[in-house]
Amino acid sequence: DDIRPLWEAAKGLTPRPPTRKTLHAALRGLHLAARRPEPGALSRSSRGRLSEEEVSALLHGGDRLPDWPAVDLLVHALGGRSEAFHPLWEAARAPGAAPQPVAPHPVGPPADAFG
Repeated sequence: DDIRPLWEAAKGLTPRPPTRKTLHAALRGLHLAARRPEPGALSRSSRGRLSEEEVSALLHGGDRLPDWPAVDLLVHALGGRSEAFHPLWEAARAPGAAPQPVAPHPVGPPADAFG
């Protein structure tokens, strides 16, 4: 599940509608693409604006939706493009962010969002 959004985006496939789990999976995929830096390294890369605990929660979070500034900091620390992740975050925070009609184009971040 962690790399599925990346694979779908790279293949130009229509992914499942985005949810909070999709956002966390995309963040974990970006983390994987960045060679899995430790939370401490990502905290330092964010100049201490994210704690190690916050980094871990962003990568392994469950039903809790992180705020956008935290997601943005992590995406930048991992070398990604925040404009590719913001639509996923917006979709995940929408009321009833579960079943939606499948979009005619990919909803996940494009493959080049991963550096």
